[in-house]
Amino acid sequence: MKRGYAEVPEGQMHYRIEGEGEPVILLHMAVASGDEFVRPIHYLSKYYCAIAPDFLSAGDSDPAPFPYSIADHAKSVINFMDAMGIKKAHIAGHHLGATVGMEVQINNPERVNKLVLSGFGYHPDPDEGIPFAAGMVATFRFVGRIPGSY
Repeated sequence: MKRGYAEVPEGQMHYRIEGEGEPVILLHMAVASGDEFVRPIHYLSKYYCAIAPDFLSAGDSDPAPFPYSIADHAKSVINFMDAMGIKKAHIAGHHLGATVGMEVQINNPERVNKLVLSGFGYHPDPDEGIPFAAGMVATFRFVGRIPGSY
């Protein structure tokens, strides 16, 4: 497994990568990093190019430039994909990563092949924040039905 850094407008995002083929981006839970996917990456890399970035302010990535919301993390994922030359990817998210993955799908459906969510939480009031880490606030924002869903 290789490790590297992608330059995004917000700073450097650290990532782990292994395999070839269609990219699958693995988004970690809060107060964790992409290292939670080290074992699954070895399995997935037999079939895909598995990539596990660390969100800004997590793992070995740079600190976020301001308190980050879910929408900010989703924008950073798109910027990460751009930096890596990825036009479209499968996205799998765990807890916070599931929420960020959902936000990516809602706002950039043309960039997402398939979306896999684990431990996805729903918070009905978009004005209430949910503590993330290091003083960041994550806010859930749902905009209608996900394109392509039933």
